[in-house]
Amino acid sequence: MKYLVFSFMMLLGAVGVEAQDVAYLNGQLQEVKKREAEFIRELTEFAPDKFSARVVDMKGKVKFEGIYNMIEGKMYEQGEFIFYHPNGKIESRGFYEYGVKTGTWERYDAVGNKKADKYYNPESAALIRSAMKKQ
Repeated sequence: MKYLVFSFMMLLGAVGVEAQDVAYLNGQLQEVKKREAEFIRELTEFAPDKFSARVVDMKGKVKFEGIYNMIEGKMYEQGEFIFYHPNGKIESRGFYEYGVKTGTWERYDAVGNKKADKYYNPESAALIRSAMKKQ
């Protein structure tokens, strides 16, 4: 069900909603000038302060898709993300909270075989939320 919701939100971004933001990124996914870019990130607002994101390489191959929230003027990964191998197969999928991976992430090798899941302690995100409230 959670993947169905994610797919629906990505579809909303693809049909009839204009891109809100395009950025050029280097290999560490930091913003750079277009001539230095290895990736392009497109954010599409689908609800107030909620954006679907798609990052592609310069040839158009998808690196990842996910959801960002604008929280107190900063963009955070917040929700489901799917990362892809260069061949288009899913590399991993899981959830972010305030920019931190949380819970169980499914992982796959480049041909689509399931690898061991990786677990990220949700307490990390709770610590970040706590620190944000103190600011």
